[in-house]
Amino acid sequence: MISAGSSHSALEQLQQQQIIVLALDEAREAPPSSLLSITLWSRERISADELILLTRQLYSLTKAGVPIIRALTGLAESSVNVAIRKTLNGIKNSLISGSDLVTAFRQFPQYFSPIFISMIHIGETTGHLSDALLKLITHLEMERETRKRIKAALRYPSMVVGSISIAMVVITLFVIPSFSNVFNNLGAELPWATQVLMGTSAFMQNNWPFLLVMLSASFFAFRHYIKTPQGALFWDKKN
Repeated sequence: MISAGSSHSALEQLQQQQIIVLALDEAREAPPSSLLSITLWSRERISADELILLTRQLYSLTKAGVPIIRALTGLAESSVNVAIRKTLNGIKNSLISGSDLVTAFRQFPQYFSPIFISMIHIGETTGHLSDALLKLITHLEMERETRKRIKAALRYPSMVVGSISIAMVVITLFVIPSFSNVFNNLGAELPWATQVLMGTSAFMQNNWPFLLVMLSASFFAFRHYIKTPQGALFWDKKN
């Protein structure tokens, strides 16, 4: 098994290792079939702090004049994160096969943003990779602080909205039905607002599994939509 950006680059890597290639097939990763494999697969990620640390280490090594392939090899061997090791080894193998640095980084868009790749491209083109990495560290740190501030600002409103939602569900499913029995025993004519409230409570009691499924499906569909280019543009305009 070998990781490469294309079959041609994989063939070149094997030939450099003096391996006679008789057949070359692309291996497709099977989806995780168990809860354990799903858990392990979900852990293969690079957090913002890990990305900043990786960029800072890469800056220090390039600033010291260490060749990029040797720097990537050392960082991959010293990292405890599986995703970082796989990513750095993939970038290293692409460089060995003759690819340029920005193309090697562009193979992992799930970890490196377009800004990250653009800064790598500028540093490689101008011959000042360490300076580009230093500016990239400043950008990543500012982005991390912005996310922390947004999360801190949204924490209290989220708790309030969540508490109100839970209270409304409890009132609708448990409190209003008790009053409905009292009103039915009295036989009095109720105002239309009270009738609507009681009808809503009865509807939620009879169809709560369907409503829960629809709410969950709508939530995940919305999250998927805002991750698309059109959805991200729409969400950013609204915010």
